[in-house]
Amino acid sequence: MSCSHHLIRTALLLLLMTSSAGHAAKTDVFMLINGNAVTGVIKRLEFGSLRYSTDSMGTVSIDREDIVSVTSNQDLQIELTDGTRYFGKLLTPDDRFVVAIKTASQDLVLPAEQIVRITPIDTAEHIWERFDGSFAFGIKAEKASAIVTSDLNADISYRTRKYLLGLKASSSVTDQPQQVQPDGTVTGGTTARQNTELNYQRFRANRWFMGWFTRWVRNDELGISSRIALGGAVGRYLVQTNKNQFSITGSIQGARRRTRTRMSARTSAKVASSSAICDATLFRKPPSR
Repeated sequence: MSCSHHLIRTALLLLLMTSSAGHAAKTDVFMLINGNAVTGVIKRLEFGSLRYSTDSMGTVSIDREDIVSVTSNQDLQIELTDGTRYFGKLLTPDDRFVVAIKTASQDLVLPAEQIVRITPIDTAEHIWERFDGSFAFGIKAEKASAIVTSDLNADISYRTRKYLLGLKASSSVTDQPQQVQPDGTVTGGTTARQNTELNYQRFRANRWFMGWFTRWVRNDELGISSRIALGGAVGRYLVQTNKNQFSITGSIQGARRRTRTRMSARTSAKVASSSAICDATLFRKPPSR
């Protein structure tokens, strides 16, 4: 069975996983500073903007400074500037620019400027309904040359209160008839460019986070038949507000690569590499025209 057939089977499996998510009828209401009320489904609040989806416009963003209040019956994780996290729903507040949170044990009202992240946490009864993601698959066939190209891209995530599990996959497989050249070399056949990454991120108290990842790469055009990498990282948000974010991360990873040519195959291993990364981000609303 060719790589294209394997790719089609994988595409059907991922389609079933991604199509099962997001069917719950949730309606969130956003009151804007101009007095308009917008309905949709919260996707995420971060970096000073709120992303939400609607049936008519798809996924759009609103600057948080333009939002007076938010009401939601979703199960949400709300994170404050000091790293404190609450899990619950958002009630309709009595005042402007505040967030009313209803948790299992208490109701509280906080200034909107203290909220740095809002993330939906799906608590559906069936585990496959808690997945979120996107998926694209296509096949292109050229009749004259008999070349068939299959492309697949998938991004699937599973989020809980304590961790985030993600899977990203991309693949491009080309099948073309084999031909024997005058010098005796054979051209054509199946070539592939594929990449799969699985990552896990754990959210700790006091703005700490840690995680690990593993990645597999194949690129026939570069002669890489397999490259496997495994690594881990730990970091902390030193500053996080609606306008500024500064974090520091330390990581270590190891990799093993196998290359192949028409004449030979070779395996090389890189024991480990480490790095330290400082990331600073400023969020600023563009000036009105």
